[in-house]
Formats: sequence, structure tokens, C-alpha cells
Amino acid sequence: MQRVIETLRAGIAVALVGSAIGWAGEPPLAATPREAVALALADQNAAPAEAQPFLRYVWIPAWGDVDWIRAVNFGVNAAVSQNSVIVYPGRTASPFLVRWDLRILAPGEAPRRRLVANWERLAATEPYFHANRAGSGAAGRTQAAIVLAEHAGAGAIAQLAGQGATLVPIVRADWLLAKILTTLDGGLYYTFAGVEASVDPKQTDQQKFLAALGADEERSKQLHGAQRAALFRSAVTGKPRRIDVFHGIAGRAGTGLIAVTHDIGDGDLDPTQDPLRNLLRFLDKAREVIAERPNGTHLFALFNNFGKLQQSVPDDVAADHTIPAPHSRRLQPAISCIRCHGADDGFKPFTNDVGRLLGGRLDVFGEGAQISRLVDEEVARLAEFYADDLAKPLRRARDDYETAVFRSARAHVKDVSAKVAGIYAGYAFDQVTPAVACLELGQEVDAAAAPATLERLWPPLAADETGLAPEDPMLAALKAAIPINRSQWELVYADAALRAAIAGEARP
Repeated sequence: MQRVIETLRAGIAVALVGSAIGWAGEPPLAATPREAVALALADQNAAPAEAQPFLRYVWIPAWGDVDWIRAVNFGVNAAVSQNSVIVYPGRTASPFLVRWDLRILAPGEAPRRRLVANWERLAATEPYFHANRAGSGAAGRTQAAIVLAEHAGAGAIAQLAGQGATLVPIVRADWLLAKILTTLDGGLYYTFAGVEASVDPKQTDQQKFLAALGADEERSKQLHGAQRAALFRSAVTGKPRRIDVFHGIAGRAGTGLIAVTHDIGDGDLDPTQDPLRNLLRFLDKAREVIAERPNGTHLFALFNNFGKLQQSVPDDVAADHTIPAPHSRRLQPAISCIRCHGADDGFKPFTNDVGRLLGGRLDVFGEGAQISRLVDEEVARLAEFYADDLAKPLRRARDDYETAVFRSARAHVKDVSAKVAGIYAGYAFDQVTPAVACLELGQEVDAAAAPATLERLWPPLAADETGLAPEDPMLAALKAAIPINRSQWELVYADAALRAAIAGEARP
């Protein structure tokens, strides 16, 4: 009972924005990882010893704002949390340092073990509080080793990690969102959300996914609980599409609605692959599933026509047109789905073209794209699938999703989705300019002064045996006012921050 009271009290006390406004005096901010670690360590030291191994911190950097806290709350509840209700972070001395308790995110020993293990996987690519250093591997071979970063305060971050029993005691908010809401390039969305491939040869990945939600698509059809729509032209793919809707039993916060879109690829002109010519069965190429998690947020997964789990949609099926040029437009869960459906409160509207045509305009096609006289059973099945209007169940599903998102972020679906998309886009697509590099090293300067500032923060290194002073090409580019990509900055950030810290300590 005490834990329940603490959970509810945390939610009420924070009320999300309550942790970001109303502070007496000027709340402490953190412009660098070192400052963020110092705030986190002070908070951790104030916690009971038995709680410390379960505390994890998310740093909202100095250029973030209150809406970043909303985005983090949404992201954690939509991807990381294993709790069946919306949960909230604890309040720290700074509104821009978010504390999560794994015992609340994953009630129960087995879910907590999985969450702890998944969280530790972040260490492999975390660039702001860790560094890649050469180590000695098997047979004396040199290999990369992930270590806690010196620039974050060697003693402080080691203590924070030790008391927290973790290699990842603290992460940066925009980087975390990029990791927990993507599947490509090291994204861990499926890992955190519990979307796994099936090990049962008699069960497809899609069947396992649906079973985890208490759903069985074939059984739902047998019990006359499934509905369908078929479109001549999808607004998402520009091709014919079929949408299946049924329910699972995991939707404790709503109706448990599950929507499966079936798509074809470019050039799939075989009549058997047109969902309008094959209303009962057709040959699709890719599937997107949107389902309701127990806490009311949405769960996304992609499968091929054999029900095998996919990391992204095939390029000839659909693309993420919200991604700016010149970047590749791979469509991946969950971020692409959030961007696409968020503007429509979680489900994009569509018109059931089959339902419109069944209103006495023509007889329908049977299987194999041949016009045929359908038997009574097939007529009944077609009426069962296509005759009803899906607008009402989708409207209810949007209302359920709005409730869950508002509880998690104290903002509406459209606004939260746009904010998450904006944070992700800024992190993933914007180049790191000299001014941005300075800002992330704790120096706020204008664009004109940035290269000179970097020259001061990164003075020339000592000459090697050839008499040359080596310099990393990424850092040299920034000092020469040449922007670099975020992925390139991640690789050199630890060294850049350490050199800046050393230079700062050396100045009189």
C-alpha cells in the first residue's frame, strides 16, 4: 500500500509540469554532463540506500524546455514502462533533471530484471557520459571498451554508477528519445517495448505479438469480431490498401483496438495482389500493426507478408515523407508512426471504398479477381467485414489514446507528437555547427565567435614523433567552421569535452 501511495503521490506532486514550474528561487540547471552528474549524485545521495540501485536520471540540457519533459514522459510511458498505468518521474532539485524509479516502471521481479538488462544496453552507444577507449582483448588484440567518461567528473560519475549498480546512471533526453523510439541504426524500440521474434516454429512473429496483447486475429474472424476497410488509394502509400480492425484484451485503459494495415509494393500489378479485387484474401507485402498497450499508449510493429518482424517498411511500399531531404526516408517504428498518426490523434482517417460500392452500385469480386456469383456464406462474410462504418470504433480509439497521452504529458496528442518529432528531428537530422558544438560543451556563443572559441577549447595537441600535431578531422572541421553530422559528433564528443575541460582548468 505504501508503494501505491508513493506512486500516486509522485504523479500528483509532479503532475509533469509541476516539476518544471513553481520553483522557489532560480532552479539549478546543467549546461554540461559534469553539471548534470553533480545534480544527479546529490539527488541519489539523498535517496534511501535501498532505492539507489533502481534510480535512473534523464538530463534535459540547458537548451531544452518544459516541453522536453512532456516528451520524455510520453516516450518513457510509450516505450519503456511496463506498468499498466501511466507513471511519472520523481521530482529533483532541478526541473530539468528527471528521475525515474525502475521499481515503478516495471513492477514485479521478472519485468524489472528485463528492464534493467535492457537499460544497460544503452551503454554500448551512449556518447555523452561514456567514452570509447582502446582496451586489450583476447589474444592481446586491441578492442574498444566502453568506460564512464572523464569529462563528466570521473569521481562523481563513478560514484553515481556504483551506487546505482548500473553503467548507465544518466542519459541525455534527446538521445534517449532517439534510442527508445527507433529500430534502425541501433534503435532499441522493439527491445524496450517487448516486441520479439517468435521461437515457436508453429507461430509467426505476428501471431506472438498479437498473443501478447490477448488477441488472435483468426479467432476474432471466427467469432465475427473483425472488421475491414479497403481503399483504392491510400493517402500514406499511394497504392491500394486493406485495413483490418479487431480487439485484444490488453486494453485495460481503452477498448483494446488493434489495427493492421496490409500494403503492396510498387509494381505489384498481379490481380491477386489488389485488395479491391480480392476482398476476402489477397497477397500483401508488408503490414503495420497499431495496438493499445495496457496503459493506453500505442504499440507499433511491422511485419512482412509471412508475419516476420521487420525493422522498417520496404522502400517500394512506403516512405517516411516527414524526413527532410537529403536524408533517406526509411519508415521505422515508433517515431515514423508517431509522426504520421499523431496529427490525427493516433489514427489517420480513411474512407472505406468497399462500403461505398456495396451500396447497390455493383456486385463485388470473388477470389482470384474473377467476377463470380458468391455463395451465401461468402456474401455474409463480406457484409460482416466491410458493411459497418469504422468511424465510430476509430473515434473511440482516438479518445482512449488522447486520454493516455494527456495523462502522461499533460498535453494533447497532436502537440506531444509534434514535440517528440521536433526533438528527434533536431537530434537526428540537424548538423552540428561550431555554435552547437560550443553550446554542448557549455559555452553559449554566437555563430561568428564559435570557431575561435573551439580553437581555445581545443588547443593544438602535442606533436608526435614525426613532429606533427595530430587532430581529429571532425574537430578540425568544426574549428574551420565546417558543420558535421550528429553521428560524427557522437564519436568525438567524449574527447572534445575532455579537452575542453582540461583547457578550462588550465586557463588562469
